[in-house]
Parts: sequence; structure tokens; C-alpha cells
Amino acid sequence: MRFFTSALVVSLMAAYAAIASASPTGAALEQRAVGVVAGLTPLEQPTKLLFGAWIDMIGGADSPRLINERFDYKKLGMFQTNMNMPDDLANITNLINLVEETNTDAIFYLTVYPMQGFEAVTTEHITQLGNALNTGLKNGRRFMIRYAPEMNGNWFKYGQDPVKFIASWKIFVDTLRAMLVDKTKLAFLWAPNSSNGYPFVGGEHQPLNNSAIISILDTNKDGKYDQWDDPYSPFYPGDDYVDWVGLSMYHYGKAYPWVDNVIPQPGVFEAMLTGRVDYTPLMGAYNFYSMFSGDGRGQNITTPVSKGGKPFMIAETAATFHQGWLFPNQTIGQETFLDPGPGMVNIKRAWWQQIFNQTVFVRYPKLKGVCFFEFRKQEESTLREFRTLGDHLAGNGEADTTENAVAAQFKLDIQPFDDKIKWAADKKFGVASADGSSGTIETQASSISMVAIIAAATVLLA
Repeated sequence: MRFFTSALVVSLMAAYAAIASASPTGAALEQRAVGVVAGLTPLEQPTKLLFGAWIDMIGGADSPRLINERFDYKKLGMFQTNMNMPDDLANITNLINLVEETNTDAIFYLTVYPMQGFEAVTTEHITQLGNALNTGLKNGRRFMIRYAPEMNGNWFKYGQDPVKFIASWKIFVDTLRAMLVDKTKLAFLWAPNSSNGYPFVGGEHQPLNNSAIISILDTNKDGKYDQWDDPYSPFYPGDDYVDWVGLSMYHYGKAYPWVDNVIPQPGVFEAMLTGRVDYTPLMGAYNFYSMFSGDGRGQNITTPVSKGGKPFMIAETAATFHQGWLFPNQTIGQETFLDPGPGMVNIKRAWWQQIFNQTVFVRYPKLKGVCFFEFRKQEESTLREFRTLGDHLAGNGEADTTENAVAAQFKLDIQPFDDKIKWAADKKFGVASADGSSGTIETQASSISMVAIIAAATVLLA
């Protein structure tokens, strides 16, 4: 009888293994250096979308806990903040603790700026960051790391220098990967700026007098560095060094210098993503999604730099509302009247409806993350209200303000996409799955099934 029972147990175990391997969360682990589930990148959800916010934790006294309270719907699954490497290293633990205060499994999304240039970033600095990240990983926290973002722009000192960028990126990633205690719970996000406006003529750090850099950036080799050159490929460090890809994508207005409050044009989000040359104004000539999240190709690409298939994150996004004229030598409160146009709610709603859109989700299945930019600040010549999720200074969302009306409308509009979004779970009840995310129904069901099998086998063996 024991032989028969043992055979039965083996059969039951084999049946369980077959069931598990047929589900996305039960898939066999692929033997990669980054230790990911086969077909999935660290933090990537099989069918769901990460959704979160970049909030002013440093200078604006906002916090993840406050934003969850004022959103008052479901808890966000991701919170972004930023640091300058190396100046802000001592503050990383404090920032991680602000996410811990939510008592959820939300992802800590960290943007790392080398504001003093790549030369100022050493392996010792990266190791110091890695130590802080490891402490969080040991506590179950997950991390999305975005290093030197918008590197194809020229508004940062490190911008538009592809050789130095790629070298620094590889050192950054290699150093952290070598020391991480759990590679399944941390992902590296490569995120240039969307190409509308590229090569951003007039920027402070454009490489006008560097013929070696210009030669690299003149990708079509027509002797000119202009909007017809590839804004992405020269800066790509390679598939082995990138987990996720993303873009900064904003609606600023009608045209530069961006001072008009207008409704976003229909289809402008997709035009930014795919580089439609037939769109006015020009949104770029290169299809970012195809190049890195699709098949690795796209219009005007002769030598692909990626095999594609990377999960895509809208790394930061918002529809700008210009609240008034405000110049760099002025402070908030000194702004003067600027025509509100169709109003803040209508402008912002028209933007988010182009992203949270079933047609978009079907057309771009590797769209796996969206992060709202939740700041109000002076830029160029106007005071710009980027926020969508309410105002923590206006009753933490309760006061009768236009910002809070925007948040109320977004909360209504997002509800049809509940099942698409990966909301945060209470941390203490999280069930770890192979991809480092909170347990899904499938993993919990599989665990229950396993327990049932073992229990049944135990009874038979008794």
C-alpha cells in the first residue's frame, strides 16, 4: 500500500507541476544573470499595469501616505522620487522610509541624477546606494531605478554625450547587480525624453563644438545633426544592461515656448510614442515602441540596437496647466494672469484619456507602467501645474480647489481600468511570487493547491 501511495503522490506532484508550469506565475525560472521569470523582466506584471506618482517628497512636504489618503480610492503601486548622485546619498534611507509608511508593497521608484556630470559618480558612491537598496530588499521592498534620465536632451550637464552616458550606465548597473541580495526585486529603467523637439536646439549643454559627438549623433550621416537623426539608439547601452525602457512624455501646450492652455491634440500621445512624421507638429521620425518594446525595428532603422520586447514605462507624464506668467527671477505668488483656455480639468482629462484607453492597451501590450508627475513649479516663463492627484496643501485633497476637482475626475475615469492596474497590497499580507511582485490570485491558488496535495498525500501515507 505504501508503494501505491507513493506512486500516487508522485502522480499528484507531477499533475501540480503541469498546472503550475501552464500559468504565467508558475513558469520555470529562466537562467539569466538578472534572475527573472521566463518571458518577464523584474517587476513586470503578466497582464497588469504599474501605476504610480512622482511626488515632491524632498522639497514639497508631500508623501506617499498623504497621496494615498487624498486619492482615497485604492493605494498606488509605485512612488517615485529623485536624488542627485553623490550629494543626496545620505537621504536615501529617509526616502525609502516614506514609502514604508504606506504599509504596502508599493515599488520605490528612484531617479538618480548625476547633476555634476558622470565624472562625479564613483563606484564607491554606487556601492553606498547599493547598501541602502539591499537594506530595503531584505525588508521586502521592490525598486525601479532610473539612472541619468533624458540623456538625449541637453538641459542637464550629462546630456547628449552618448559615449560617456553608456560607459557610466554600464558601471552603474554592473556595480549594483554584483552586490544586490535579490535581483528579482529590482529593475533598471532606461528612459530618454520623447523625441518631439529633438535635438532640442538652444539647450545649455548641446555639443555644438564637439565634432566627435556630433558624428555619432548624426545617425543618417547627411552631415547634419537635426530632427531626422535617431534620438534614441546612440544612447542605448544594450539589452543586457536594460530591464525596462521608458520615455518622459508631456503635454505642454500648442508649440514652443509653451505658454498656451490648450486641449491636447487627438492622437498626440501615440504620435510621441511612435514618431509619426505626418503629424503636425512633428513628433519625431522614429518609433520608440517598435524599436525597444516591439520587434526591435521601426521606420528609418537600418541597424537595430535592441531585439525589442522590453516592458515600456511612461517614466513621467502630465498635462501642463499654465497658471500664470512667472519668470525665473520671481517666486510663486508673483505670477500674473494667463488665459486659462478650456480650463485645467478639461486639459488634463484629455491627456490621461489618451493613455488610459483600451485601444492603447491592446495596441501596445508591452505598456506596463505609468507614473504621473505631481509637481507645481516655475519653468521657463510660466507657473506650471502638473499635478493630477490633488493638492496636499489644500486640505490634502478636501478643499474646493481646481486641483482637487481634477483628482476627483481622474478617480472617476480610472475606475473602468481597475482590473488592468496593479494596485498596492498591504505589505504584511503580501504573498511573494517568482517575479518579485505581490502574490496574485494564481500564485495564491497554486499555493493552496500545493497545500491540499500535500495534505491529501499525508492522509494516504498515514
